[in-house]
Amino acid sequence: MSDNDWIEWHGGHRPVHPDVVVQYRTGLSAGVDSAGALRWQHTGSGTDIIAYRKYVPAVASDTPPPEEAPSMPQSAPSGLNGSYYDIRLLDGRIVATQDIIEALGLNFAQGNILKSVVRMGRKPGVAERYDAEKVVYYGTRELKRAGG
Repeated sequence: MSDNDWIEWHGGHRPVHPDVVVQYRTGLSAGVDSAGALRWQHTGSGTDIIAYRKYVPAVASDTPPPEEAPSMPQSAPSGLNGSYYDIRLLDGRIVATQDIIEALGLNFAQGNILKSVVRMGRKPGVAERYDAEKVVYYGTRELKRAGG
C-alpha cells in the first residue's frame, strides 16, 4: 500500500461498516483496529481520525500457516454498540475509554495500559495474553520514564 491509498476524513458518520478492519491516522498516532472500535468524531483534539484505509495485512508467500489461532474470548463484549473499549458504569451509563484517558491526561503508554486492560478478553480473535503482554510492555516503559 502506498501513501496515496489513504482517504482523508473530516468528520461525520463512520465511513465504513463497524466490522471492517482499518488502518487509521490521527494527529498523534496511527494504528489498526475494527472501525466499530474507533471514535469517529472530530473534537479538535489530537486523537481525531484524519485519514483511514482498509487494512490489508502483508503476508509472505513462504510463511507457513500459524499452528494455533488465538482463542476467542468467552464473554460477549459489553457496552454501547458492542465496543470492547466502552465501559458500562454501575449506574448504567456508558463511558468510552478514550474519554477517560483524555480526562485524566494520561500519556501514550498510560493510555495503552488502560485500553489493554479494558479490552482484555473482550475483543474477538485477540488472545488475553496479547493484551496482558501490552500491559507489561507499556508498564515497563512507564517504570523507565519514572526513573525506575
